[in-house]
Amino acid sequence: MDFSIRNVTIKDLDRVSEMEYICFSLAESGSKLDFFNRITSYPESFFVAEIEGKLVGYIHGASSASNIFNDDLYSDVSYHRKDNEFQLVLGFGVVPEYRKYHIGKKLMATMIDFSKNNNKKSISLTCKKELINYYQAFGFENIGLSNSNLGAATWYDMLLKI
Repeated sequence: MDFSIRNVTIKDLDRVSEMEYICFSLAESGSKLDFFNRITSYPESFFVAEIEGKLVGYIHGASSASNIFNDDLYSDVSYHRKDNEFQLVLGFGVVPEYRKYHIGKKLMATMIDFSKNNNKKSISLTCKKELINYYQAFGFENIGLSNSNLGAATWYDMLLKI
């Protein structure tokens, strides 16, 4: 299946918000306002996957002065500065019916390339236990339990040194 990866635009707001609710629980999902703020604050590190004009996946994150996650990052875009040294992945999802087409791999590769090209020292993200191996396949290291309690879930910190 042919798909393309591109930077998000504000025109994508409704669909990106919809995909968030498809890919994550309500307690873990960002609001439409959160996504408006993210799209307008760091569009350079917010990528979407598109098939025949339909968005089917996304990955995004802020550049931070720290590679340690805190839950404020999900709602407070003031942590982001383009020239910060560490890339964080705050959201990554592919709608279920398109997961078998390696769209997630291409989205992650795009974020890794972006981070390398912008001189980031590392990429950090959090994930649930069942996804640790998935991220390790990209070269991420499991750092251990995260301080994040987003959606009252248990999260693990993952780090990819660049």
